[in-house]
Amino acid sequence: MRLAVPDPSLLVLVTASGADFASRHFTPAQLLGGGDADAVAARLEAGRLVVVEVADARPETRAPLVALARAHDVPPAVIVLGGEAGSGPHRSPSALRREGFRHVHVLTTRAEADAAEVVLEPLRADRRGETGPFDVIGDVHGCRAELEELLVELGYDLVRDARGRAVDAAHPAGRRVILLGDLVDRGPDTPGVLRLAMGMVGAGHALAVCGNHEQKLVRALRGKRLTVTGGLARSLEQLAAEPEEFRAEVERFCHDLAAHLVLDGGDLVVAHAGLPERYHGRSSGRVRSAALYGDTTGRTDEHGRPERYPWANDYRGEATVLYGHTTVPEAEWVNGTMCLDTGVVFGGKLSALRYPEREVVSVAAQRTWYDAPGRLVARERGKPERPAAATPATTILSTVVGSHAYGLATTASDVDRRGVFVVPAERFWRFDEPPASREGPRPEELNWELGRFCELALRSNPTVLEVFVSDRVEVMTPLGEELRALLPHVLSRRVAQSYLRATSAQITRARAAEGTRWKQVMHSLRLLIVCRDLLRDGVLSIDASEHRERLLAVRAGQLGWPEVLAWADGLRAEIDRTEGPLPEEPGTAVVEDWLVSVRRRTLEVTG
Repeated sequence: MRLAVPDPSLLVLVTASGADFASRHFTPAQLLGGGDADAVAARLEAGRLVVVEVADARPETRAPLVALARAHDVPPAVIVLGGEAGSGPHRSPSALRREGFRHVHVLTTRAEADAAEVVLEPLRADRRGETGPFDVIGDVHGCRAELEELLVELGYDLVRDARGRAVDAAHPAGRRVILLGDLVDRGPDTPGVLRLAMGMVGAGHALAVCGNHEQKLVRALRGKRLTVTGGLARSLEQLAAEPEEFRAEVERFCHDLAAHLVLDGGDLVVAHAGLPERYHGRSSGRVRSAALYGDTTGRTDEHGRPERYPWANDYRGEATVLYGHTTVPEAEWVNGTMCLDTGVVFGGKLSALRYPEREVVSVAAQRTWYDAPGRLVARERGKPERPAAATPATTILSTVVGSHAYGLATTASDVDRRGVFVVPAERFWRFDEPPASREGPRPEELNWELGRFCELALRSNPTVLEVFVSDRVEVMTPLGEELRALLPHVLSRRVAQSYLRATSAQITRARAAEGTRWKQVMHSLRLLIVCRDLLRDGVLSIDASEHRERLLAVRAGQLGWPEVLAWADGLRAEIDRTEGPLPEEPGTAVVEDWLVSVRRRTLEVTG
């Protein structure tokens, strides 16, 4: 039996008598005692495999090791020998994955353990053996004609199918392309770009990393609830004209893309949004988020959009880092890094860097394919737009929450709306300050004043947090986009206390009421599921469609109190023992700085 173990990782070996197995498969340097936390941490920090043997079968014994792996951005793995992880669900692969282990092997017999072969496999990002030379291309965004033109300029020979469509490109000298993500959305021919990219990758003529737009496209193709903006809507419309087999291939291709790659013996790192040195070659949700989205300062730029944190200004690593994501007029070196997104879809150009020659090659956009006010073209023409600002009592964000957003709606479900409004700053200088919230005008509608909304969000108010992620968006101005972009700074482990307190009170009231309020009980269970998943994964999702059948059975009163309370107690227990990636406290200063910037902008408009 072949047991694949990622290297580096923190491997937990669960056995009461596993010395023989451990010594047969691992070196003394790899085997460390779980109690020697400093030695474990030091080896993980160095990017080395660590194997820790534990005899205790309880999940809570393994939880600190999972947390330690996450803290060092390496995958937690587990091998269970002879059922030593305990009886019942604690020894099942699914239960171990719920504990946070990403690689799970359960050997139930001595014969299986004797026949096992442990194979250390490098992480997906580790492509240090790939030495180039490479041509690294920035964000394409559906601009197929410009991509073909750039490939020809770089010396590649295009290969076309019987219909004349480009399906591959090869360089006579054996050079390869690296695509930096955001192949899709906004442009005129996303299917054509994907057809060429998939063909090149499949033929070994290109490598590619995932961009934030690919990640969102995968969710849309899988039928997930999400906000379909103009750029994504254009891709979906174009892909709808393609055969179902092609769409399925696109979904697999985009889903399987790595978040970043380490190449050329570690001298080259590529990631869509760039990557600080501490994350190079690592694997965790935190690393993936940084590689796809980067970070923001919480402030806004001159165009009223979230300001990207200038990580490259602080970069002092030895590896060259090439990335895109943030549109720039020219590709320029900053501390050994270069951004290659030169805004082709906005009327700029498509750029590539020859590596290791460090030569930039670009082709101009044929036209402005996607008009986004304040983007690259506006800056180049010297016509920056006024920053996004608010007029008196402006609604900046309005979403549908409740059953329609949770995937639990029935024909009898109301439409619940929650939103945020902004008023001019001088309104707060008077004795009669603006209201913290207002109801209506539609039934089941409540909107919060921005300052009050931010205050409740930092307290992890469950209803407020749902506004950040509801895919049923009815109003979202540029300020609303900025507000939703603050979610990573809002989330913290405060959610555990907030959600547990809210659900406990709801269930108590539901039981005490004359005639059990099963709808209230259903939503309490839903909140516990949301909280557990958020603490475990660091991702807030309010889609409960996976649990729809059982939750609706609760609402109909079909489960009864013993089963409902057992379900709730189990979820609370999971919440109590889950460590997860969330920080202890939210980024209050970041949120406050942004709130102040909005107040100042209202003064600019009204003054």
